[in-house]
Amino acid sequence: MVAHRIREVVGHGHRTREFSLIAISFIRTSTLAFATFANNGVYREGRTYSKVYNSKGEVVLDNTQESRKILSDKSVDYINYCLYNAATHGTGAAAIFGGQTIAGKTGTTSSQKDRWFCGYTSHYTAAVWCGYNNPEEIRLTGNTQNPGTTTPTSVVLTFNGNQLSTSVQDTGIKVEGNAFVITRGGSYELKGDLSNGQIKVAVPKTEQVELIFNNFTASCNTSAPLYIESADKATIVLAAGSVNTLTDATLYQFANPAEDKPNACIYSSDDMTIKGTGTLNVNGNYNNGIGCKNDLRIKDCTLNVTGVNNILKGNDSVEIENATVKLSGGEHYRLVYTKG
Repeated sequence: MVAHRIREVVGHGHRTREFSLIAISFIRTSTLAFATFANNGVYREGRTYSKVYNSKGEVVLDNTQESRKILSDKSVDYINYCLYNAATHGTGAAAIFGGQTIAGKTGTTSSQKDRWFCGYTSHYTAAVWCGYNNPEEIRLTGNTQNPGTTTPTSVVLTFNGNQLSTSVQDTGIKVEGNAFVITRGGSYELKGDLSNGQIKVAVPKTEQVELIFNNFTASCNTSAPLYIESADKATIVLAAGSVNTLTDATLYQFANPAEDKPNACIYSSDDMTIKGTGTLNVNGNYNNGIGCKNDLRIKDCTLNVTGVNNILKGNDSVEIENATVKLSGGEHYRLVYTKG
């Protein structure tokens, strides 16, 4: 890989570091290209500055940006649709944060030696490259996992009984009785043991939530230990090598007698995906083991589920792909589509 030496000033001295010209050039080119999609197919030449003024306020350099329409509106709509789904439902999900509509795409080279993400909102376009000047596999320090399987920006939630400690101060989590309510979209890593409590997701319908289970155990004596009340989409990621167990009550207590949801140990009112290379044990003692109002997707994980009525239930569909699933108990389960 071609590299260029750049002198970096440090204190009163300096040091020389090497940065890949290929990476720098690719980042610049990628942001220009992806910005075209966000700008309704209008390509604008990149620039470092717009104007330079002298001490008298006179313009001495005018770097007016040139632009031209290069994509039809129909083409832009198709591209934006594809990149939105790649970011929200595909490999770019880790880039999602609340309050913004985000589109983008990840990229890798052979043996995980380079990683990219190029994406955009309605206001900004960005490209990120991770790699080494002398190509080698990217790994986390002290960890055999590849960074592509983790989300460094996750808020870490560690439970000890009914006590919660967090990796950041402002999590947007509210405590309502024995429930810890997630009110903002984003990524949350759950660890430890939650005793007689509930994780409740109640975010705007335009926001997505990722829950990373990393040796997480939860039980609830009055309801479901995980209730996804509102979200655009919820994803449960089982961390590599982790064993996670959720157990619900035999009898649910509802604040309003007319309510009947949640009705499963893990219940989602919206689309839900369970994936990863860890193990999830679900002990459904009240009604269903895992329930989803819309589409339920299970991918790549090891899943052991018991239920009294439906073991797995997706009102629209249940899709299982390359997963090891053991179902026990229950009267029946609804499996609409299976592949892998």
